[in-house]
Amino acid sequence: MAKNARERPGAAPKPAVSIRAATPADAQEIVTLVRALAAHVGDEALAKVTPGALAKAGEGPHPLWRGVIAEAGGKAVGMGLYCLQYSTWIGAPGLYVIDLYIVPGHRHGKMGRQLLAAIARQGRALGCRFIRLDVDHRNARADAFYERLGFERRGGDTIFLLKPEGFDALAASGED
Repeated sequence: MAKNARERPGAAPKPAVSIRAATPADAQEIVTLVRALAAHVGDEALAKVTPGALAKAGEGPHPLWRGVIAEAGGKAVGMGLYCLQYSTWIGAPGLYVIDLYIVPGHRHGKMGRQLLAAIARQGRALGCRFIRLDVDHRNARADAFYERLGFERRGGDTIFLLKPEGFDALAASGED
């Protein structure tokens, strides 16, 4: 096994990383990674998903999320989650990457690219033709990473979110 150029002399080599499809059975590990991502961007209190809710949303013939897990030494060290979407402008189905996260200490081995490539392969098998994602405005390193991969910035778009309280109120409006 070749040594990673970034390893310190005398340091134990890192275990090999493998990437596999995520399943609802991975819900606990995924929730741990989602919470770590939220903490990384300073929004830890916003990560409210539970393993039970995540597992349920990933089940059945039309799961609400799909994804990949990166493992090293039998432990999840990265993940990419996505859902399917359709673009009328592109005229094709695509993927919306919900979360992409790699734990510190595993970020310099092209794992982000490997996770996105695995997601793209899964999407291609489903007939998808594009990937869309959002980047936290405070994460300049992520911006640069995605641009290196060929992602284009959509400067004219503004993201809006209707939270559960507003969603319920809107859904109830006009009901008799």
